[in-house]
Amino acid sequence: MFLKLKILLIRKRNLITTFFYFLFGILCILISFFSLSSYWNLNLNLTFNFWFFLEFLSLLLFFGILFSVAGIRKLKTIHDNQKSNSNTIFKIFSIFLIITIIIAAGIYLDYSNNKMRDHGPYLSWIDDSSTTITITWETYYSDPKPVFKWGESSLKLSHVGLIGGTNHHHTVKLKGLKPDSTYFYQIPGFLDKITSFRTSPGDGTRKPFTFFIYGDTREDKPSESELYHEENIEQMELDEDGRFVIQVGDIANRFAENWMEQWDYNFYVIKPLSKHIPFMTVAGNHDWWDKANTPKTGQEYINFFELPKNGPSNDITSYYFTYDNVFIMAIGYDHEESASPKMYDSKVVNWVKNKLSEAKSSGIYDWTIVFFHKPPFSVKIDGSEIEKGHPNIRYWHPIFMELGVDFVFNGHNHHYERVCVGNTAETIESKNITYIITGGGGGGGWLHDTQLETFDSKEDGVNDINYYGRSEVAVKCHEFVRFRVDGTRIELTAMDSKGVIIDNCEFSK
Repeated sequence: MFLKLKILLIRKRNLITTFFYFLFGILCILISFFSLSSYWNLNLNLTFNFWFFLEFLSLLLFFGILFSVAGIRKLKTIHDNQKSNSNTIFKIFSIFLIITIIIAAGIYLDYSNNKMRDHGPYLSWIDDSSTTITITWETYYSDPKPVFKWGESSLKLSHVGLIGGTNHHHTVKLKGLKPDSTYFYQIPGFLDKITSFRTSPGDGTRKPFTFFIYGDTREDKPSESELYHEENIEQMELDEDGRFVIQVGDIANRFAENWMEQWDYNFYVIKPLSKHIPFMTVAGNHDWWDKANTPKTGQEYINFFELPKNGPSNDITSYYFTYDNVFIMAIGYDHEESASPKMYDSKVVNWVKNKLSEAKSSGIYDWTIVFFHKPPFSVKIDGSEIEKGHPNIRYWHPIFMELGVDFVFNGHNHHYERVCVGNTAETIESKNITYIITGGGGGGGWLHDTQLETFDSKEDGVNDINYYGRSEVAVKCHEFVRFRVDGTRIELTAMDSKGVIIDNCEFSK
């Protein structure tokens, strides 16, 4: 009786073991087919890690079939009450498969970690926004022969793009595109899923569109700040009519030990958006200066971004671009007091004046926007110290007033603020510039206190120019700004990283 019970228990145990072998084999087969079908469109420009991954899946498929067949045979042996002699083979196969999985997992984890160092794709314009686009991506592993496919239909990518750059920095510049059209592209082995972008409708068409502004996404304390940057990008993604992003500087903190990791993470966070719409940036002080507070020419910033080369001959970080009825100028970073005409040489100042004058006299652009990093008018409270903007930069204000600038976008101060500034207290009501400070993009790990304030040249010590302004809104939070342009009407909506509206107003001409 005891012997029969023992035989039944052994048989039951073998049956359960066999069932799990068979189930594991079927699972291996299903995983292999699913994974292989997901990567069916990869071509020969794959890295070693991808090839290893495919080989591992093939091994998994082989073991899946082997275990399934062996499981069926073992089940038949148990059913026929025959003694099984395959346990040793099962153990050998199991040990070999476990070793294979461990090795594969280690290599794949290493690949995944280094994959964070891959940047992009991220879009920009270096020329006409209605007929061109520039697509950039960076690979940590050398990729000397990447492939870029594009076309007007997601079902037929009939064109192959000419790729420039290096084995790590890859750039495609598409020209001759149709205005106000959607195009599709794919980078096999890097961006397997086909994605899209849209060209602008052309200057002066006055079709409604949306763009976003934010800044200061550097991450001194990533655990505290990454989430806010991610949330801001997620909120921007919700608006399907968003056409581009303006980033007002301090993308990474050159003072921090994890400086390059911050660049890696920035590109990782913006990728869901940057692969569809252009990111137009300007360097901030943390992108440009080192720990000794001396300029290092921001070479990493310059290397990463493909931006227009239409600035002054001695300043490669200043440029302009246009979108429909909006003229937008970036004044780059060249000095500690960024964008100050008192510190720039005459070539830069003359370039700013000439281009703004041309935009004003063209009759094409209803709106003129300038952006740079440090704000001339803003209140930052740090402990007992109150900083009321950067006085040297205020020398731009009368130039902007004269040449019809409507908005100036800045960052640097980690909060949101909207300041209305004219030349006098009287002209602030009839003719003025709106300064938008949006430095709560998610970086830095802290926010700056702020307050409503007035700015008066008679009281602030900058007596050789006239200005008068006041803060309309000042909010301490992580945020971004949404601009909705509809011809001669603009709606400004500032939202925190959760999507809660903190400011909303309209402008019209």
